[in-house]
Amino acid sequence: MPLQTLTLRHPSGSTPVLVGEDALASAHGLLEWVARRTVFLVSTPRVLGLHGHRLEALRNAAARWTVL
Repeated sequence: MPLQTLTLRHPSGSTPVLVGEDALASAHGLLEWVARRTVFLVSTPRVLGLHGHRLEALRNAAARWTVL
């Protein structure tokens, strides 16, 4: 699945949602943006186990981190 950026609209504004191939690489460009925000990561345990270490910078930059 090619990378798609969806927009989640809510009362406080809007939030980008990255879905598909290379979402991980694209997410690193959002480090400043997530500084005061909650990041929700949707993954399987296997994928998170294999690639979770690559998310360390994003995890450290986020105000809150929730894995679903």
